[in-house]
Amino acid sequence: MLTFRKMHGLGNDFVILDHLSGQPLPDETMVRHLCNRHTGVGCDQLIVLRPHAQTDAEMVIFNPDGSRAGMCGNAARCVVWLLADGEKGRRITLAVGPRMLEGTVTGDHLVEVDMGLPDFTPANIPVLADKPLAEIHIKAELPSGRAVSMGNPHVAFFVPDAEAVPLAEWGEEIEHHSAFPNRVNVEFVQVLGENHLKMRVWERGTGATQACGSGACAVGVLGLLGGYVSGPKVRVDMPGGTLSITWRDGHPVLMEGPVADAFAGTLSAGVHSRPAAQAVA
Repeated sequence: MLTFRKMHGLGNDFVILDHLSGQPLPDETMVRHLCNRHTGVGCDQLIVLRPHAQTDAEMVIFNPDGSRAGMCGNAARCVVWLLADGEKGRRITLAVGPRMLEGTVTGDHLVEVDMGLPDFTPANIPVLADKPLAEIHIKAELPSGRAVSMGNPHVAFFVPDAEAVPLAEWGEEIEHHSAFPNRVNVEFVQVLGENHLKMRVWERGTGATQACGSGACAVGVLGLLGGYVSGPKVRVDMPGGTLSITWRDGHPVLMEGPVADAFAGTLSAGVHSRPAAQAVA
C-alpha cells in the first residue's frame, strides 16, 4: 500500500511521498503512472521525501517523463508547510540536490523559502555561452534571453506581451535547443510596473504549468540585473497566482507565497491501480 499527499502552490501541483523511513525511490514506471492525470493521481512533479543527516528531509523531484528535476520552489514551500504541520514561525530545512534550503511558515498557508544564491556561471547552468549573463539569441522573433541556475537551469526572455507568445511551440523548441546541453526551463516575462512582472513558463520535462517558483526567482533576479525592475522586492504574476521575490546582489533569493493541501490517498493494489483518495479536512 502506497500513501501519498496531493498539494499545490499556485496550481503547480505535486504528489508527495513520505519515504522518511528509508523506502527506495520509485522507478520510472511508477513515476510516470503517478504523474499521469488520466490513469494515475496526476501532477506536475512527483516529490519524494527521504531522510537526510543534515536537514529535516531530502526532497527528490521527478518530472512526469520520469526524469529528475534539480529544483522546485513551489514544491519546497509545500513540503516546508507539510513538515512544519502549518505551525507559524516554524523553520524547516531541506536538501535539494547540492542545495540546502530553509523555509519558514509565515502565515496561514503562507511560506517563505531561502532559495540560495543564483548561479550565473555558464558551465554550472549549463548553457553554451562565453561569459556569465551573455545574451542568448534563439529566434528572430524573440529578444535575446539570459540564463541563470537556481539549482535548475532557466532562460528568461523579456517580451512586450507574454500572452502573445505561442508558449507550447516556442517553449518546447527552446527547452531542447542545442545551447542548453541538459535542456532548460523557459520563461517569457512582461514588465507590468516598477516592481511588477508577469511570467508564463514552460518547464523542462513537464511543459506548461500554472506557476514555477524557481522560475519566478530566476526572472526576479534577471529583471533586477537587467534594470526592468528596481527591487529589492518584486511581484511575479503567473497564471496560477503571485509570488513575492526578494533579492539583493550577493545575497540568497527569498521566495514567499501560498500553499494548498488538496487531499491524501492510498494506492492499494500496485502501481497500475486507481488511487482511493481520502479528503483532507
